Amino acid sequence: QIAALVLLAACVLLFRQRAGNVLLHGGVALMMFGEFFVSYFAAEQQMTLAEGQAVSYTRDIRSVELAITTLSLADRDDVVAVPTETKGRITHFARGKTVDLDDLPFLVEVVRYYRNSKLEVATPQSSNPATMGVGPRFIAEEAPPQSGVQGGKVDLASAYVEVTDKKSGESLGTYLLTQHFSSARRELNTVSAGGADYGLALRFKRSYKPYRITLLDVRQDDYVGTAMARNYSSRVRLRDPSRNIDFETTIWRNNPLRYAGETFYQRGYNVDG
Repeated sequence: QIAALVLLAACVLLFRQRAGNVLLHGGVALMMFGEFFVSYFAAEQQMTLAEGQAVSYTRDIRSVELAITTLSLADRDDVVAVPTETKGRITHFARGKTVDLDDLPFLVEVVRYYRNSKLEVATPQSSNPATMGVGPRFIAEEAPPQSGVQGGKVDLASAYVEVTDKKSGESLGTYLLTQHFSSARRELNTVSAGGADYGLALRFKRSYKPYRITLLDVRQDDYVGTAMARNYSSRVRLRDPSRNIDFETTIWRNNPLRYAGETFYQRGYNVDG
């Protein structure tokens, strides 16, 4: 209020009778600038957890990446991620640019890419470009993009990628990568090359964090006598070894978790099975 009075006084001194109009229009312009600033610079991502699950990354559902994971390491997984979509825009990798990385013994080329797709079971009569992994059992086809208002649905991308051995130049097969299957099921698409095994997956872009959040319990409170949700809440545990922090808290609709410059809101929950 004090700041508004100071601005009003300054407008009166500068613009006299037009002070009110100038202040009003200035306020509207400031609001528009604020909306532009937030939409351009704010990073909105999701973290999806099942009860008892611990996760150390968030997902950007407007961006898609091709993840190549080294599976042969005993204590960890090394992941290389190549962007195929960035905030809804197709990258040159999705348009056929060869992925050639020094740490990989093979090349990867996206033969076909569908921003949104549907899957059908392959038949003997199907024309199927996939030869390895889960691909021979399914056919991916392009689907209309989601409008964003259809029950919260999002686009699920699919891609046919050809893998070529760097040394011999021999094709190691064409794989179907799709977001219709969980990226955790990476064994569906495994490449063996250079004495190691690699998992291929298409997934929403991940941003890894130095902390881990565990979902301890989730609940839905309904209005009495109805099945309409009155409130969602989640009991979570946050552990951050880099800062020696370990605590539990509850998140609900109007009580987000704020930590390390980020804010976590309770969006809802799904009943599995």
